[in-house]
Amino acid sequence: MDSYAIVSYFDPEASSNLQNTINQLAVLTSNTYLIDVKIPPHITVGCFLGESPEPMVETVETFLKRVEPFEVRFSGVGTFAPKVVFAAPVKDDCLKHINGLVNKMFLKNFQAADQENYIPTKWVPHCALAVRLDEAQFREASVAEIELPAAAECKKSHWHDVIRIRKSKCGSCKNHR
Repeated sequence: MDSYAIVSYFDPEASSNLQNTINQLAVLTSNTYLIDVKIPPHITVGCFLGESPEPMVETVETFLKRVEPFEVRFSGVGTFAPKVVFAAPVKDDCLKHINGLVNKMFLKNFQAADQENYIPTKWVPHCALAVRLDEAQFREASVAEIELPAAAECKKSHWHDVIRIRKSKCGSCKNHR
């Protein structure tokens, strides 16, 4: 079985700002993984096992009908030492609700993936800025001056660009480091 992530993308301005940070860290560390695999800035709100994404589509469509537009506020930079540097969103009631709802809806029919790191009791919301870092790259990235947008919007007007199912390969979760 493969892992499939339920991800939330951001408004174009915040996404561009975060992508610029990813690009700057790639130059600083010589680690271009996120650029090479063309993964845009996002937050994974759930990760589940499946043979294919098709059976998940109906659940995603039902989920989208129950979620209002939301804003993600960033509190700073975090790490999953020694491999990942990320933009750390505030784990506010809205993000907790979205993560809880995704898990409530998906765990009825799908198994949690990535060692259950995306279930509500273990979830650390993050937007990866650099992944698969070696020790020297991690040191460089973790002390770099990183400018983050204060917030990012996730609106229903662009849900097809906001919440998607994708085969998990971001590199920030333990199965993909």
